[in-house]
Amino acid sequence: MNGINKLVFVGKGLPSLCAALVASVVVFLPVEGMAQVDITGQNNYTMSDGGSSANVNVVNTGTLGMNSWTVGGVPGSQLVQQWFWYSINGAAPQPINTLGAASVYNVNGNPNLNDLGVIYQNAQLSVSVEYVLSGNGANSGSADMGENIMVVNNSISSLNLSFYQYSNFNLLQNNNNQRTTL
Repeated sequence: MNGINKLVFVGKGLPSLCAALVASVVVFLPVEGMAQVDITGQNNYTMSDGGSSANVNVVNTGTLGMNSWTVGGVPGSQLVQQWFWYSINGAAPQPINTLGAASVYNVNGNPNLNDLGVIYQNAQLSVSVEYVLSGNGANSGSADMGENIMVVNNSISSLNLSFYQYSNFNLLQNNNNQRTTL
């Protein structure tokens, strides 16, 4: 199994903010047996846990992907945007939502939505992103956002795939603390 795991600490060196974004990209076939509750039907989903919240826009309007992340007790959103793009065989990069309509699910069936998954697919490619928000309390100043990403080749031929993540953080709502990663 080939995979890329990335751990990005946001707020390192900043007082009262200790947040981590954990992303893992794995290319393989899905594992059987995980219960999922289909919650497709909205454009935006708000996740919340332990005094923290995050907003994910799954459609083609507005700011795509995760576009707000409040961390327990820290004023304002710490995130401007975080989303994924792909390119097949050297073509121009496209956002993953261009693969097809979003299918949205909640893994643990929790109506508070601290675990949210979205799948985009077509005959050639399927991309699944699962977000897991873990807040550490209303005034803790810390939270974790885990992301599990699965990419599946749905075609019968080999693909030369490039996968990109864009993240734009605005920590403590201060331009001196702004971080953008590609």
